[in-house]
Amino acid sequence: ISGRAVAGAKVSLSNLTSGAVVKTKTGADGTYSASGLVPDEYLVTVEKTGFQGFTEGVKVTAQKTTVVDAKLSVQTLAQSVVVRGTVIPGARPVPTREQVLKSDQTIRVLGRKQLDAAGPVAGGAQMISIAPGANVFGYGQTGATKYTIQLNGINQGWGGEASGFISPGSLGITFDGVPVSDVATGLWQSATMPQNLLIQNVDVTYGPGNPENRFYNNVGGAVEFTPIQPTVSTHLSVQGTYGSYNQKNIAFVLNTGGFHGWSTVISGGVGSGDSFRTAPDGFNNHSKDGAVFAKTIRVFSAGSFELGGYYAKSGGFRNQTIPLSGSADVYYSYDPSTGTCAVDTPGQGTNYSQSSSGFYSGLPYNCYNKFDTNALWMTYGPENVLLHSTTTLTNMPWYSVIHRLHNRLIDAFAGPPGSGQTNEWNNPHTDTFGDELGLSKVLPMNTVAVGAYFIHALYNSQNNFYDPSLGGNGAAMIPNQGAKIRSGYFNQDDVALYAQDAFRPIRQITITPGIRYVGFLTSYSDQAYRVFNLTTNNVVLSRHCSLYPKSSDPFLLAGNTTDQGSICGSHESRTGVEPSISAGVMPFPWLTIYGGYSTEYHSPSLGGGGGMFQKVDPRAYLLAEGKYGQVGFKVHFANAPGLKNTIFGLAYYHLNYDNQEIDV
Repeated sequence: ISGRAVAGAKVSLSNLTSGAVVKTKTGADGTYSASGLVPDEYLVTVEKTGFQGFTEGVKVTAQKTTVVDAKLSVQTLAQSVVVRGTVIPGARPVPTREQVLKSDQTIRVLGRKQLDAAGPVAGGAQMISIAPGANVFGYGQTGATKYTIQLNGINQGWGGEASGFISPGSLGITFDGVPVSDVATGLWQSATMPQNLLIQNVDVTYGPGNPENRFYNNVGGAVEFTPIQPTVSTHLSVQGTYGSYNQKNIAFVLNTGGFHGWSTVISGGVGSGDSFRTAPDGFNNHSKDGAVFAKTIRVFSAGSFELGGYYAKSGGFRNQTIPLSGSADVYYSYDPSTGTCAVDTPGQGTNYSQSSSGFYSGLPYNCYNKFDTNALWMTYGPENVLLHSTTTLTNMPWYSVIHRLHNRLIDAFAGPPGSGQTNEWNNPHTDTFGDELGLSKVLPMNTVAVGAYFIHALYNSQNNFYDPSLGGNGAAMIPNQGAKIRSGYFNQDDVALYAQDAFRPIRQITITPGIRYVGFLTSYSDQAYRVFNLTTNNVVLSRHCSLYPKSSDPFLLAGNTTDQGSICGSHESRTGVEPSISAGVMPFPWLTIYGGYSTEYHSPSLGGGGGMFQKVDPRAYLLAEGKYGQVGFKVHFANAPGLKNTIFGLAYYHLNYDNQEIDV
């Protein structure tokens, strides 16, 4: 009953200077007291199972009684069924329903209840699939393999198809506020988010969002994966699971609680499993994954400092795509006694692409095997400084490494032995450094935010299609004659400056005009001669320059092996201005009507199998431009008669997405 005393609640008083903690409990009448405190700034936290936690900063002075009245709200069934404690100030809490309701954007927050429903072996793609309107395409059953994510009809992630894949990398993906989409390719490998239990909540924004919340590829929307945060109390969770197709996973979360002013969380998990697509030889397309995350926070009287680190590595055998059109039927013959496979002419051998059993079978190991590994490690250190009671300065530097390895040893469908395409060593990687700085000021009728970020990325497109039957002992870094190789270095510097003002003329209305200036500086150099061993098999590269037509390319060098990169390096820069405005009207405490319009630009996609500088004349490249408009309403009832806790909404959006580069 509202207003009743809460007995037995845990109370902690943390000195924000020394880190010393005094603990007590509320009595039967709900009161508590602590004496002998050194005059200083303190953080008061109150917790009890079944209630949302309470935190408040207070200044204790000498020879004076300080009173802090704590009000605890009962947790609802819509909230997490796993109670991990109250998030420490400075950490990233789960957005409340009230915050989502008042926002002038279309946002869906997936808490632990929704993430648990995705399944214990779910990865990033399966988590996003819970969001309304999200489509997910991929292979495998766990978070170990890659998927394409689609929001508002806009794509992010692995394409999975040879044609028709437009708007690549046009959704912004962040982990604890740090962008994890590859800056150079624009793509996010969903396999770098493989462990469900490590995630506290997932926030899905439909559309670009306001200027201060965008990065370099938020044209169609954004997804924030917020990991488990440090808490004020100690907690340990361990989860193990085993299921069909030999799927197994074990994960843990450990919160240290407050310790000398620091609070730390450490979590991790590993998993593995087979695919339901089993080949005639018993090959089951195995996959495996693992991830570990750690974050510590020190809270001060004037702010907080954080240090976080994350590492994930996942891999799985990738099945062949099953063509459905009759003209593309795939026939093969497999000899189990010799373990050999051959592609047959249409109508001969086994029809792999049939629309019945073909959906549930895989090719024998000696017909096709490709193991696709994706890894991400990152470290970051946000600082939050309270310059004034209404002014906050934030800074977030980070460093990340994104690493892919597509190791294909046999592909009977790439051509017979001697074609130069049977094996693949695809090992691209990106090193990224970034820093984001922001300043916000709360005024009587406004909240003004200004800031900027700078991101520097170095991407290498390293790849080798080789064939051991050609010209000697082909291997990962040793091309054969007749092979196709590339190793180009792409440098990219992205910069953005933004300003926005959340203006509230009256309490029920918020108008947020904003503007961003974005700039992209890119350069390329071909390094195939330096990276690969070309002498072992007497390889001579056939090369080209993307600045000129091949028929009249003065830099064309005839050889016995193809260099897919361009020997013409290039430096290009593009800039743009992104105006925006959004507004929200809250006529009732349970209803918000909102809308807005914005312009946004997409960072150049440089890498992959082709792209600017590598195959496209960079002088002809235009920045992809999105023009996004939306209008909608959302309703939130809390403890309403008959409706209980209900949230629903309706939104209409319109996106013009121009000047896209479409690889064919």
